[in-house]
Amino acid sequence: MANEKGAATRAGDGAETRDWQACVRDMSRNGAIEREHGTEKYFWRQDAREVVASVVVAPGTRARDVEVGVDARRLRVRVRDASGEMRDVFDAEWAYEIAPEARDDEDEDAAAAPTYGDWEITDFEGYGGRARRVVRVTARKKSSDVIKHWWRLCFKGATEVDPGTFEDRNATAAASARRAWEEAQDAFRERVKNRELIEVEANE
Repeated sequence: MANEKGAATRAGDGAETRDWQACVRDMSRNGAIEREHGTEKYFWRQDAREVVASVVVAPGTRARDVEVGVDARRLRVRVRDASGEMRDVFDAEWAYEIAPEARDDEDEDAAAAPTYGDWEITDFEGYGGRARRVVRVTARKKSSDVIKHWWRLCFKGATEVDPGTFEDRNATAAASARRAWEEAQDAFRERVKNRELIEVEANE
């Protein structure tokens, strides 16, 4: 599914200006910014269940000029150039396998091919025709419901990131540690309250 978000307007044009630095931070939350020749190639972010890859495309790129191919192993983004030809701007393997999207209709043909991910195109810096744009692809991680899998990288061959630096992971770990400590304390107090006294003879 494709969607296009319009550019924000400058203050005085009836809308508030965007905080582009915050936008960039959001696109790399619990992830990273991958650069090529000093220029951003893509951003990636994640939470416990989803990963979002934002591939940088040329200013002025419209959704109708974009083709996105997503499967369990790979992401491919193609954009129509000035001559009308579709050109690859991104083609890489996911570092980890992703899961298919849930089906909306329970009666849908079970033999139909699964679909993976959802995408939109949006600005991430600047205004109007010169605004820098990204194709943003959201995919579901393939993981257990009881285990949170924090990715170290989004695509094979990229630089790994230390999960210990992830803001959301640290917050989750701290909350889990607090809960474990409180449960251990409650269990200890319960054992002390219910223990039986044992009589022993003291040596004179």
